[in-house]
Amino acid sequence: MKYLFTAFFCTAFNLILSAQSGTLDNNFDEDGKAYLHGEYLLCDAMALQKDGKLIQAGIGTLDGVNGFYLTRFTDDGSLDKTFGNGGRVVTDLPSMQEEILSVALQSDGKIVAAGYVDGVDIALVRYLPGGGVDSSFGANGVVITNIRRYDYLKAMAIQPDDKIVVTGTTKADENDTETSFTIRYNSDGSFDESFGDHGTVLTIHTTPVDIFSIALQPDGKILIGGAYYYTSPAAKLLVTRYMPDGRLDIEFGSNGIATTTAGAGYTSPAAFSLAVQADYKIVGGGEVLSLSTGRTQMLVVRFEKDGKIDQSFGEGNGIVIQSFGTELSETKKVLIQQDNKILAVGSYYDYAVTSFFALARFQPDGILDNTFGENGLVLTDVGEVDNFANSAALQTDGKIVVSGNGYTDKLINPELGGKFALVRYNNDAILPIIYSKFTATQTEATITLNWQTTTELNNSYFAVERSGNAVNYTTVARVNSAATGAAVQDYSYTDKLPLAGTNYYRLKQVDKDGKFSYSKTVSIGYIKPGSIQLFPNPAKDRLTVKGLNAAVASTIAVLDIQGKQMLQFTAKAAAYSFSIASLAPGTYMVRVKDDNDTKVEKFVKQ
Repeated sequence: MKYLFTAFFCTAFNLILSAQSGTLDNNFDEDGKAYLHGEYLLCDAMALQKDGKLIQAGIGTLDGVNGFYLTRFTDDGSLDKTFGNGGRVVTDLPSMQEEILSVALQSDGKIVAAGYVDGVDIALVRYLPGGGVDSSFGANGVVITNIRRYDYLKAMAIQPDDKIVVTGTTKADENDTETSFTIRYNSDGSFDESFGDHGTVLTIHTTPVDIFSIALQPDGKILIGGAYYYTSPAAKLLVTRYMPDGRLDIEFGSNGIATTTAGAGYTSPAAFSLAVQADYKIVGGGEVLSLSTGRTQMLVVRFEKDGKIDQSFGEGNGIVIQSFGTELSETKKVLIQQDNKILAVGSYYDYAVTSFFALARFQPDGILDNTFGENGLVLTDVGEVDNFANSAALQTDGKIVVSGNGYTDKLINPELGGKFALVRYNNDAILPIIYSKFTATQTEATITLNWQTTTELNNSYFAVERSGNAVNYTTVARVNSAATGAAVQDYSYTDKLPLAGTNYYRLKQVDKDGKFSYSKTVSIGYIKPGSIQLFPNPAKDRLTVKGLNAAVASTIAVLDIQGKQMLQFTAKAAAYSFSIASLAPGTYMVRVKDDNDTKVEKFVKQ
């Protein structure tokens, strides 16, 4: 099924059908390439807005001011003059060395840029949709964080609740072992006290690590990827998974960390990018070093949802190594298409000629897809000596946008310098499912799902799938398509037997030809009428009781396993939160009494 908003997208759809996947899209700045020239520009990151506009970010100089540099292009490849100063924004931070390494969007369209200042401190800046610095964020729009002496931010992601998660490596001094950090901020830039130790998680490793990438699972778990020291011959690629509160997920890999070696003839694998499939398998992209040539090659690896290597991917070892020639190549971004094909985007360095934007597309099993580009591969020259692709995204019409920079040393040509580069490619007509609404609400003892679509093409039905852990889903209903042409269509389903605790729902949309795709996942904590719910459970410092009768006063008592009262509170609200920091680790009970009833529920204090 495809959802098409306007006649423009219908036209675009027809163009995609007639264009080879992987060819340059001539509707984008006429030749598929758009540039922004400058005296000194380096582009490290990109974000795709909901309206199709493209934000690039890095470092640059504008009117003599050097600093965090952002620019925005419209969806046709022209500079968006409504953004900042004629399409560009420069923020001069109090630092001698600063650069944006990641950029992402919050739900209200505000732009968060993450990078560093002074080379070793973490820096976040938030911008309004029009490009102005948002003074309501942090201190006048800026948040600077120092964990230890050397903090190297590498990646950022924004959760559905607009909380900001950053990751990288840190060490106390030059002789210290590099370890990983993950920090979560509230949407306003303050530390999220519910995550780790006052917002920060440090994972200590016996071997130095490099962290390069981050990805968020729909169930709220956080993945970070990198390598055990990737310059070492004994290096391993690593992926670490955290629970939503920052604890290592001990059910993943070995105590929360999954690793893999490079295989025979190769060493030093590293994950520069991570992506999560609809089935929770984890795809990593990066590089691996060939022992025979001494050159790096593009790497794609896939793990099962529990952190084991996926033996069904590639040649049976979960790894795909792809070369574009005799020189160096790498993956900087992996993308999962709606048909589960995998796009690897990066660069190829042919030192005898130049360097290129490099793309490869693989079938879901890791075999090179020869329907893309030339036998699955695409190389693009953006016109400079050094051309590096650093980020990529899939548009809603399936087209691929790749962002990076081109640079010519002024010793070679004094008239030239750096430039931001955007390249857009045609792709299969695979439009992701666009729901203008998908919500879950509880009424008495049921949960009602509501979703809304625009124009539907080829849709047969929706399968409503439910899970208690966001991993294993069961179909609970089938809702047939009610498409009536171009009209907006509303759907609803009431689950009369929800699961106790958190319910996760997703929609599996099935076409008339049998093809299918998934919606985003929505979750809701279900409280059975007449019961109470405790969370988090296990709990560390604070506990919240939900399901109280807000119309009367409730007495809340915490009892140990022998029934001895440890804490007591009085509340007149639907939910009440209190400290349990004074309790020793162990199992306890919460007893709630009001005028009508007594309810008891167990919890674990960590």
